[in-house]
Amino acid sequence: MNINALQDSGRTLWTEGKYSQSIQAFEEAIQATPDDLSNYWYLGLSYLLQREEETAQLIWLSAIAEQKAENPEDIVQSLVQALISESVRLSELNQLQEAWAIRQHLREFEPENLTNIVCLIDLSLKLNEFSESFLQEYNAIQLLQSNSGSVDLCILLPVLEQVLQFPAEETLLFAEACISHFPSLEQWCEIINISAADLAFKRRLTPFAIALIKLCLQYDANNLVALGYLPRFHIECQQFPEAVAEAKNFYQRCTTPETQFFSACVLFQSITRAGDWNEIPDISKKMRSMISSLIEGNSNSLPLNSIRFSIIITGLFLYLKDDIKNNRQIQNQVGALFLRNLQTNAPNAFKILPKKTKDFTKRLKVGYISNTFRVHSVGWLCRWLFQYHDRDKFELFIYHTNQRPGNDFFEAWFAHNVDAVRYLPNEIEECAEIIREDELDILVDLDSITLDQTCNIMALKPAPIQATWLGYDASGIPSIDYFIADPYVLADDAQEHYQEKIWRLPSTYIAVDGFEIGIPSIQRSDLEIPENSIVYWSSQSGLKRNPDTIRLQLQIIKQVPNSYFLIKGIGDQNTLCDFFIEIANELGVEPSRLKFLPLMKDEFTHRANIQIADIVLDTYPYNGATTTLETLWAGVPLVTRVGQQFSARNSYAFLMNVGVMEGIAWTDEEYIDWGVRFGQDEQLRQQVSWKLKQSRHTSPLWNAKQFTREMENAYRQMYSKFVESQGVD
Repeated sequence: MNINALQDSGRTLWTEGKYSQSIQAFEEAIQATPDDLSNYWYLGLSYLLQREEETAQLIWLSAIAEQKAENPEDIVQSLVQALISESVRLSELNQLQEAWAIRQHLREFEPENLTNIVCLIDLSLKLNEFSESFLQEYNAIQLLQSNSGSVDLCILLPVLEQVLQFPAEETLLFAEACISHFPSLEQWCEIINISAADLAFKRRLTPFAIALIKLCLQYDANNLVALGYLPRFHIECQQFPEAVAEAKNFYQRCTTPETQFFSACVLFQSITRAGDWNEIPDISKKMRSMISSLIEGNSNSLPLNSIRFSIIITGLFLYLKDDIKNNRQIQNQVGALFLRNLQTNAPNAFKILPKKTKDFTKRLKVGYISNTFRVHSVGWLCRWLFQYHDRDKFELFIYHTNQRPGNDFFEAWFAHNVDAVRYLPNEIEECAEIIREDELDILVDLDSITLDQTCNIMALKPAPIQATWLGYDASGIPSIDYFIADPYVLADDAQEHYQEKIWRLPSTYIAVDGFEIGIPSIQRSDLEIPENSIVYWSSQSGLKRNPDTIRLQLQIIKQVPNSYFLIKGIGDQNTLCDFFIEIANELGVEPSRLKFLPLMKDEFTHRANIQIADIVLDTYPYNGATTTLETLWAGVPLVTRVGQQFSARNSYAFLMNVGVMEGIAWTDEEYIDWGVRFGQDEQLRQQVSWKLKQSRHTSPLWNAKQFTREMENAYRQMYSKFVESQGVD
């Protein structure tokens, strides 16, 4: 065989992965032409990929040493190019481990080859073997900083995006070192902002997201995207004073009408989440005025970022006043305005769906979309529906918004009870297309007005029948057909305030089979409360701490001797304490009778601790939902003030379903009266507690299987109505 044939045979065998045979061919080629360096390079590669790394290294070094060239660097470059070429080829063939091994040896010959280092990081990421320590080990940060070599942005950019998902100090240094390799600071900031949002909203790694945003602002102090994210991230971390301070900074830096509106929304959200009721009235008035102007303008070409966020912001009005007429009106108007603007800005995102067959016995395709299939109030409540769904009659899909795989709660309660799970991307049109491809019959939204991404997707109408269930109130977007309720949670005349059709289930709009309860972490003695005292309890977010309701609660405490009030919830704790104590002093209630509890380490401990209470005092105009159900399951009497809007009737609906009328107040006076009666009448408390415990065996509220059948029957009826309306044969 001539030399060319030997080399061709060796390379053919090499590309086929027959390394033992290629070794023989290249050894013969070397004997025939010892001066052809390429044979040494491929011989070494053959040994390397047979995992005989020392032999490969020896062959290469020997070949380099034996050559008496005037420029030995040229010989090394010849080897380097061969290694690069084969690494690229193997990467394209998805033989990543082999490509990684080659680049590791390339690093021995050119330790400062920046492109090779970036490619090594890329390969280790793809192999799921990356560690933040690699950035130091490979000297990547120093090489990027010294700019000792250029690197293709097409290679660097996706590597930076992936490395940013690893929360560590080295990651921040790596990101900072990449700046000089980007054509513009703006492009680098965009990558940082997108990654930070993903970390905060999808992976709940918010502290690191804050660190990334601060890095961005260190180089671009006026980056409005970063400034807008920062207060929202602080809210996620429950760092409320920081959130308010950053929101005010953001608002001050915004100068255009669009950015001023958006920043005002962020400020409104930050102040309300902090529960600072000294500032809430003014900012609320300002927001209502701005949203009214937006509605009156009736433009179809508004910036989607602003109008989309306003859908979420209008939900905050539910906490401030029980005003179903005006709150629903503004919600419906914003929902309609948003849809019109979406149709103008993204007309191609709307698609005509194929007609459905008139087959009422077929297995219905039902999808559920939410970001709450995790340890979250909605997650705890909706899990039972998935446990009991009739899989022979329903094909189930879950669409995750703002989530990534790796959720233990999801795996335990949801993953095995559905037919398909989709983790939706950030792009709204792509999300809608993914859902359309599944050809659903019904899409059920569990986020309502808590997440703008879900609102966007629902607006595009990716399913022929769409319903909102379990989240906040309805969103008001005309693309949604139904809002699922029950006979109690909305009054009989509520339909006039909704653009969605209210679909009332027979008894309750939610049911659970109960709650897991852990071990209490507090005792009365820990809190310096006498054992014979009357203990009232309230566990809600700062946003639900309406000052009018606090006054009612403290009037109850004042009228019941030897009583104490345990207060727990999300919000700025200093603001919360100061606020309660200020009102207590105003009413003549000793501040020592107020006990402020830290957040519990988990839901199980929280539920166990509820049992320290004799009576739970609900909030108004936004009642408890999950917290109320946990209270009733624990057998603790509840006092609730009933209103007209959905959020002001949750506790009333639950009490009606467990057959307990005691504690239901229709006026402020009745709220105080029930609170005092419960505190003074031990027998009344015992009677209600007994009723609550007995209800576990009889109430539809604690019968999730029956509830699931009722939901499934509703889906069947919705489908039947839809098909009939379409005139399908």
